[in-house]
This record gives sequence, C-alpha cells and structure tokens, in this order.
Amino acid sequence: MTTEAKDQLIAEARVIGDRLLVLSCSMEKLEVPFDSLPTLKGVATRERSNFTIDNDGSCLYWEDADTHEQILV
Repeated sequence: MTTEAKDQLIAEARVIGDRLLVLSCSMEKLEVPFDSLPTLKGVATRERSNFTIDNDGSCLYWEDADTHEQILV
C-alpha cells in the first residue's frame, strides 16, 4: 500500500453528535459535519452510527439509507 493510498483509505470512523470522525490509514484525522455533505444530510439522525466501512476501506456505507460516502479523497 502506498502512502497516497493510505491517505485515501479509512481505518476507523465513528459518530459523535452531529459529526463524523474519520481516521485514515495514514493516521490523519478528519471531522465532517453531517450537514456539510448532501449524501450525509439524507441519513436520519437515529441511523448515523449504523454504518460499515467498506472491506477495502474506500468508503462508508449506511445500509438503511442506501448511502455510500467516500470521505477521504
């Protein structure tokens, strides 16, 4: 895995309040308000923590909202 790829892959993510906190595989932290991205606005507040990280670490998936979001680009 190249350094560039590590910057684009998700190692861990969690929801705190109205924000999504993401840690890349290169250990960079990113804090994203749900209201800042159109696709995340569509995720109901009660469902925000119900996501999975794609097997390859490229995106997050909210099954109930049928929403994929690539946070690290």
